[in-house]
Amino acid sequence: MFAAPIMTVIDDDARSVNAVRMVKDVADRCGIKVTFAAIASGLERNQEMADLLHQYVEEGHEVASHSLSHSAAIWKAGDATDLQAIEHEVAEAEKIFLHLGFQPKSFVYPYGNFSRKTRHGIFEIVGKYYPVAFNARGDINLPGETYPFYVSRHPLRKHNSLFMMKLLIDKAVAADSSWIVFLTHSANPDFSAEMLENIIRYAQESGAVFLPASLAWQQVNSWPMMSEDQIPDYCLFGDYVNAAYYHLPILLGGGIAFVVLCSVFIFLYMRHRFRKTLRRVTARNN
Repeated sequence: MFAAPIMTVIDDDARSVNAVRMVKDVADRCGIKVTFAAIASGLERNQEMADLLHQYVEEGHEVASHSLSHSAAIWKAGDATDLQAIEHEVAEAEKIFLHLGFQPKSFVYPYGNFSRKTRHGIFEIVGKYYPVAFNARGDINLPGETYPFYVSRHPLRKHNSLFMMKLLIDKAVAADSSWIVFLTHSANPDFSAEMLENIIRYAQESGAVFLPASLAWQQVNSWPMMSEDQIPDYCLFGDYVNAAYYHLPILLGGGIAFVVLCSVFIFLYMRHRFRKTLRRVTARNN
């Protein structure tokens, strides 16, 4: 097993050249390599992006497949998921990547969080093309708690609590072996290059080693793996609880601020009522 905690940054979509460059700039400043999960149809239409990612691959970064279209109608269909459509999404994306000169070594599910009824078929399809695939939720990947075609990622957004993110890294460092895969969407308004850099530097100071997806998987695939039937079903309530946990300092701060404001408002209101009553009594006595 790999002694140091392993960490990976996967930036989804590759929709904006400027956004992808922001991630690359952070990676360069921190001295790490990242994985860019590109949507094949978008990459096919954007030669500037394709050229940029080729340059990054030559520098040691990676490109992963993020499906053909990233269509919600296909990837968020729940129990009504059409496996033929999924097969088309994966196979056609692979053709486009190869045509453009890329050789993705991993797959990143759009949206993720598949139902127990459909995910086995999805895993079988993706497994024909890739040795590892990434989900869109979760925290730390640990030996015996990781499934190769449903590897957990932790969303990293600018409104996440830096304090709680550091606790997550501390937990990974304390484990015998661990792997955190950070999910970013650099083209989205909730992305923060500063937040990403702060997290990377804190992890590095804590002893973590950052590797792109396929190199990290080479270290991790010797772990004991969980079986497919051990994968917990996606729970929206659990997702909300998890989000609340990682935003706990923000929520507590907001709650305290709300209580203070309410207290001030009540105090001012009561003082106003008291003064008004006092004036009435004074006027009546006069």
